[in-house]
Amino acid sequence: METIITTHNESEYNEILRQAVAVIETARSKAARAIVESSPKLRHSVGVLPWWNINKLIAKLDDDEAILYYAEQTIAKKWGFLA
Repeated sequence: METIITTHNESEYNEILRQAVAVIETARSKAARAIVESSPKLRHSVGVLPWWNINKLIAKLDDDEAILYYAEQTIAKKWGFLA
């Protein structure tokens, strides 16, 4: 699915871009807060993963223990890492 946005002027485009960045920053802040409030072991494991891995884990799992398990397995087995 492709979304095409037609703008009539540059200020309209800039406003759309500003709103998109605000949404991204809000999501990043929520994820960062969730990690900071978690256990030190989880912070360490998640801290070495690429951002997209962290996003996938947090989006799919509610339990810190499950996130920790998959974060550790991702690191140990190099799932999703580019060689």
